[in-house]
Order: sequence, then C-alpha cells, then structure tokens
Amino acid sequence: MSEDTVEPLIVVGVDGSDHSKEAVRWAVEQARLVGGRVHAVMAWEWNRNPFALGMAEAQLAEQEAETAEEAARRKLADTVNAAVGAWWTPRRRRT
Repeated sequence: MSEDTVEPLIVVGVDGSDHSKEAVRWAVEQARLVGGRVHAVMAWEWNRNPFALGMAEAQLAEQEAETAEEAARRKLADTVNAAVGAWWTPRRRRT
C-alpha cells in the first residue's frame, strides 16, 4: 500500500452470542474482500461505587475490576476463535 492509501478497518462488536459470531465472520470476509483488517471489541461494565469504599475495600474492588476485565478479554478471544478459528491474532489494547 502506498502512503496515501488508508487500510480499511472494520470494527465489530462481540458479546458471545451466535449473532456476534456471525458478525465476526462477516467482518473477516468483508476485510478480505476490501484488503482491510478487523478490530473486534467487547464492552464490559464494572459496577462498584469507589466513593463508598474504604482503603481496604478499594484495593479489593480494583482486584475485582482486573478480574472482570480478564474475563471479558477471555470471552472476546473465545468468541472470535469460535467464529473464525485460531488463525487470527489477538492484539492487546494499548494503555
């Protein structure tokens, strides 16, 4: 690709459902057709009020949030893998 060419990016939301697996398959095929790439995303919510916590509780809550994020990452990877197989390469979010 030349420097002036922008690689198409298809973003697909994943929630673990059969519909989201189909969306991943569609996105991968569309990316193949247009010479692009796919970015699969999953949203998750950690519902804890940090203002209602003391220091010890806040530390435990932070550990729970990390565990919830890890679980979401696993579910995302498992769903994409189930949809398109193990040939895809997951990339970590840059923080």
